[in-house]
Amino acid sequence: MGAFRFTGKTKKQLLWEANFLQKKNKAHIPVSDSLFEEKPVEFTLPKLTDNAIDDLYDQKEILGFTLTNPFAMVDEEPAGYIPAREIGSHLHKIVTVLVYYIATKHVQTKNNDLMFFGTFIDHNLDWVDTVHFPDTARAYPLHSGGFYKITGRVVDDFGVYSIEARKTEKVGFKKRSYDTIK
Repeated sequence: MGAFRFTGKTKKQLLWEANFLQKKNKAHIPVSDSLFEEKPVEFTLPKLTDNAIDDLYDQKEILGFTLTNPFAMVDEEPAGYIPAREIGSHLHKIVTVLVYYIATKHVQTKNNDLMFFGTFIDHNLDWVDTVHFPDTARAYPLHSGGFYKITGRVVDDFGVYSIEARKTEKVGFKKRSYDTIK
């Protein structure tokens, strides 16, 4: 995750060194006493570079979240979507936003239908609230965390803007650096 940058070594260098130290320190049972003293093998590692996208994946896998803006991982261009701070200027209009999932609250309507409220962030890390009425909640359920394109009408409830979702679509993650090597 980059926690050992103070060493002056990259994550990959530290992993290689830890691997060799672990193998070196294993208890060896000598088959017979050696007549000759062997020098340990010394080597130099090639230049091992870290990739920012790999660090984000490691953070997400280890911690469950990234330590920086998760939008560096999205496989879409965030600039092509309405940011949260501009949602109010599109009141009663249909907009599409690209957001990162934070949480949902599921509620049951008086007709025993399931609906939910969504909390997301946009690429500027500003909050986006959504309302998913029963028809939309059934047609477009949120399966898991990650990125979503949400299309819906902007509404104002007591001075707070939110989006009444009409369509949600899961958006993918960029590939890790080693996934793109051919």
